[in-house]
Amino acid sequence: MLVWDWLNGALIGLPATAGLAAVALIGYVFGRRSRQLPEGNLGSVGPRELHRAARVAKQMEDTIEQIRRQLAEHRSYVDRFKSKVNEAAEFDPRAALHMLSAESEQVILPTLRLASRLSHAYDELRQQSQVLSNFTEGRTDPVTGLGNTPALEEQLELALGDHERGKTPASIALISVEEPDDIAPGSEEHREFVKRIAAEVERCARDPDYIARLGGVEFAVLLPKTNLSGARIFGSRLRKQISESRGLLAGCGIAEALPADTPQSWLSRADSALYSARQRSPVSAHRRVAAG
Repeated sequence: MLVWDWLNGALIGLPATAGLAAVALIGYVFGRRSRQLPEGNLGSVGPRELHRAARVAKQMEDTIEQIRRQLAEHRSYVDRFKSKVNEAAEFDPRAALHMLSAESEQVILPTLRLASRLSHAYDELRQQSQVLSNFTEGRTDPVTGLGNTPALEEQLELALGDHERGKTPASIALISVEEPDDIAPGSEEHREFVKRIAAEVERCARDPDYIARLGGVEFAVLLPKTNLSGARIFGSRLRKQISESRGLLAGCGIAEALPADTPQSWLSRADSALYSARQRSPVSAHRRVAAG
């Protein structure tokens, strides 16, 4: 109850857009991602994982504290504005309009700053949640520790929501790497091979990007705030990295989010692009823009 008591005190009087954004932000932290590590995983958690978990906890704590301070500061502006609105009722319409105009000027900039900070905090918390997902069995690939297909679809759903609300671009890249003939699928040697390729993919990705293993030596990389041209550059860079470091060929299919997309349709278009890339050349990247 302490969290909600604080929210009730901090959010009353905020403009609707800022208040709703704050509620969504806090709910995202304490709801969707606040799951304990499954008991079956506890034995496999080492110092490195504990350090990562502690670091993310501190980052989340810092983010929430910054939001709390800014909400408290903004509350003073809102209280003053409410007070002036009540005073304006005692003036003639022309004087009241002049007073409200002046007071609105005083509250607009702090409100815009708060909205910007909430947007930035949302991005921070999403990145932190991606790290936390590594501690949940249902969202993690057991070989690489990356996300799996259900986790990827969750991230695609969030990215499509961001795309619809803010019209920000987002793209996905599917990468398939050829497998050496002398490595038997399912063997320990094959597992190590998959891990090495996963490390190459991680090396090329940015911090906001989300990586998932789809199976075999096939990976998906969600590229937030990236249009088709940017995704094509990423695909070319990744294929070059794998070729130079491992001497292997890779195909890449990319697709940018469309307004009517679902996670499944978006993935399907990227998969069609990957298939086209394989048909044309094992080292090509292919763009897919039309719905498929």
